[in-house]
Amino acid sequence: MADQDGFQSLVTLLSNILEAHTAALFIHDQKANELQLVASQSTSKHLRDRIALPLDKSGILAQVYKQGQPLHLGKAALENVGAALPFYREEEADIKALFVAPVGKTRGLVYVDSKRVWGFPDIQQKWVVEMAAVLDGLVRQECGLIERDDYCRALNLWRRLAEAAHTQSSAEELARTAVDQCAGFLSADYAMLAGRTQGQPRFSLIAATESVPSAYSRQDFLAQTGLIGWVFRNAKSILIPKMNPDSSDHLVLTANETFPHGGTFWGLHQAVSPDREVVLALLTRNERRWPADDRQVLMEAFRLGMVAYSRLLWREQCERLERYDPVTGLHNALAFERAVSEQLTTGLQGSKPFTLVLVQFEPWQLCLCKVSPAEGRRWQRQIAEELQQDLPAGVVVAQLGECRFALLFPDQGEAEVERFCARVPLFRREFEPAQRRGVKIRPYMGWASCPQHATRLEELWGRAYQSMWKDFQRLTKH
Repeated sequence: MADQDGFQSLVTLLSNILEAHTAALFIHDQKANELQLVASQSTSKHLRDRIALPLDKSGILAQVYKQGQPLHLGKAALENVGAALPFYREEEADIKALFVAPVGKTRGLVYVDSKRVWGFPDIQQKWVVEMAAVLDGLVRQECGLIERDDYCRALNLWRRLAEAAHTQSSAEELARTAVDQCAGFLSADYAMLAGRTQGQPRFSLIAATESVPSAYSRQDFLAQTGLIGWVFRNAKSILIPKMNPDSSDHLVLTANETFPHGGTFWGLHQAVSPDREVVLALLTRNERRWPADDRQVLMEAFRLGMVAYSRLLWREQCERLERYDPVTGLHNALAFERAVSEQLTTGLQGSKPFTLVLVQFEPWQLCLCKVSPAEGRRWQRQIAEELQQDLPAGVVVAQLGECRFALLFPDQGEAEVERFCARVPLFRREFEPAQRRGVKIRPYMGWASCPQHATRLEELWGRAYQSMWKDFQRLTKH
């Protein structure tokens, strides 16, 4: 409650008028089902400033709350003060009278007692009831403000995630935003989004708050250990209000981790594609009671955020299919042609030379007559890996056809490229896996530089192919 001063002034006024030993206002927290002491004035040494009592363990207060009727006990002889009035300690004795009045139907209670008189007259009971009505109006107003703030928090969370879904271009960026926003909404000390291919034994972190050690983002973790692994294995969420630091079952990721294990853990599971699943893990250093409404808001926000995340994943996958060869992972022909065209434009404008290199392995078709398609694809991947070894920074490698590859060397002329190719064994010898099959497959190379050989796109490609054809004619004569 925010208006503590307003409540306190009225409780103090009531206590002074009645010359009470204790006057107190308890508000019922429906989310936690607790009676919370929000204002009090007492001569007792055994009444704390702030108390939260489970409703079913609040003694006389629970009785009045459930019946909704005031209760007056005159000449009170309470045998067990701790059970009847649990906000007092056992040592609190000599209470002669008490009166409890409900605040509204379910909002709370006003409590007064006395060690001076043996009962409260009717007029004083009426004052307490009327004061409870005044407090009911204030509590109702305060609850309305709290409810409005809760709605604003929820709307702000959804709005920020919706904005991120429309403005952020990558799934990784959206994941980081979703993790940060969800952690902030619940004031979690640690938050991380883990992902894996369904059925795989390991998972990795997609995004995490800054409080999570960065080293964890570069590791894979076994799904057989840790609470996040448990969520993956069981494909369902889990909430642990109070973790057990002595239990190996309450590890978050793995043994020897640096996370605290005495707080609250919440892991939410979500499938983002037919073969991909994620887990949002939220962790606090100390025990935290998240209201059910807040948890529901976050679950819906997480679900909507992951729908947007899934959409970006599909878009990125489509872009990869459009740009890269599915077998080797190299740029495909269309993407490479665009790169060469862009390099030509920027190179001419900035007077920067570049070189286009073509490499073709022959007789490839003869080789395929002796191996399976799967082995042929393995050879393609091996050639792609060797072509990318020890390349200067910025070089683009592509697969133009089944046995034809290309390299774009920006900011380098023909002489530099020729020296590089002379150092690469793959450019100088027969392809060993094919040789073991009894087929002599070797590379044939050609290149063209801009502006040395051409300043137009058609001329550049034509000059490179002519150079490769001359290399083929030269080598096949021997």
